[in-house]
Amino acid sequence: MKRDLFEKRVFGLHIIGEVCTKNNKNLLFAKQTELFILKTIKRNGLHALGLLSHKFSNGGFSAIVNLAESHLAMHTWPELNYLTIDIYTCNYTRDNNKSCRTIFESLVKFFNPSKIKKRVLKG
Repeated sequence: MKRDLFEKRVFGLHIIGEVCTKNNKNLLFAKQTELFILKTIKRNGLHALGLLSHKFSNGGFSAIVNLAESHLAMHTWPELNYLTIDIYTCNYTRDNNKSCRTIFESLVKFFNPSKIKKRVLKG
């Protein structure tokens, strides 16, 4: 009996997080955060293909990084001391699960969290 493809291997790791911060300083600085994101991606052996960000009138911003291994997206709400992080890495050519977890944890730490809600999906 042939096993289902979904039972054979984990294709990737998807981490979605909501973060409340102690202060909103880093939620306002898109350029500083962009540099941190790109350095963290590179330091963990992943490959950024491009970054797109947009700053909103409230000072918040959204940033999306297209990765060779998939994507990273984040959105900030400085007036609420709140942000979301969404990172997915696929494991097509190698296991990127550790890199995905480390990048997520590094970003959370960068924003000095007071509360974190994290969901981890494998698939």
